[in-house]
Amino acid sequence: MLSFVYKLRLLLFVFSIPFAQCFAEEDYIPEVKQVIENDTSYYAVFDADSMPMHTPIEDRIILSDIYSFNDYSSGDSFKVCVYNILKDDNQASIAIYLPSDEYFSGFIFDDFFRFEENLAPVSIGGKFGYLDNHGSIVIPPQWEWAEPFSGGYGMVTYKTRYGYDNAWINHDGVIAALTDPYVDNE
Repeated sequence: MLSFVYKLRLLLFVFSIPFAQCFAEEDYIPEVKQVIENDTSYYAVFDADSMPMHTPIEDRIILSDIYSFNDYSSGDSFKVCVYNILKDDNQASIAIYLPSDEYFSGFIFDDFFRFEENLAPVSIGGKFGYLDNHGSIVIPPQWEWAEPFSGGYGMVTYKTRYGYDNAWINHDGVIAALTDPYVDNE
């Protein structure tokens, strides 16, 4: 007769196999590690093979968040890992990692917003454009501000000689309307 403890161990082992397989199929999330060289601390984001994904830097890096978004065309979900450099001058330096494409941007972004309709507003050098869910800048940074897409349009702000104004662009970055397409402007 099998003892209770043996049955319990066997049961736990049998049920742990599917969980182990599930976790093995999860996307790898790159880790931030500290490297000390010549009495100086450096930080970098490391891939699954323990290789740095960029040149190590002296400023501290944190994994600030992991988001899940739905792919607009396929309905599948995808993850986005957001890394920030912590600087004393409060300047933002943001990098993103897309596990599904194993894409790491490097710390090139000033700002990053959520993905909607497979596009996310990003700021580079103080101007906003849009990044797709594979890591390509598909609408170049040229706007003073940008909002996430909704219903096929993204609201952008541009500078005029009298101040600022808004426009609504389509997924190709072409201005589709100068007034809010969701409001009856008559």
